[in-house]
Amino acid sequence: MSDYPEHDKMMKVKDQAQIIGDFLDWLPTTRRYVLACFDGDCLDFVDDGVIGRLLDQYFDIDSDKVELEKRQMLVAIRSANADLGPGIVGG
Repeated sequence: MSDYPEHDKMMKVKDQAQIIGDFLDWLPTTRRYVLACFDGDCLDFVDDGVIGRLLDQYFDIDSDKVELEKRQMLVAIRSANADLGPGIVGG
């Protein structure tokens, strides 16, 4: 496992999540369904935010941890580029 375990977990289920997400995105185009309720609000449509939350919940992904790991990755990349010295784009 890498230094980014939540990201690793997310990448492991990426293909499955894409298929489920595509289905959830397609579903309201063919029928009108109430597909999700969050905090008592039932939605008769599915937007990207709802799909993302459903997929995170289904695959037990903590999106806050993923965001933190992405920021850590960015810091590591910037640090590695800074170590290369001048002449590097963005460095």
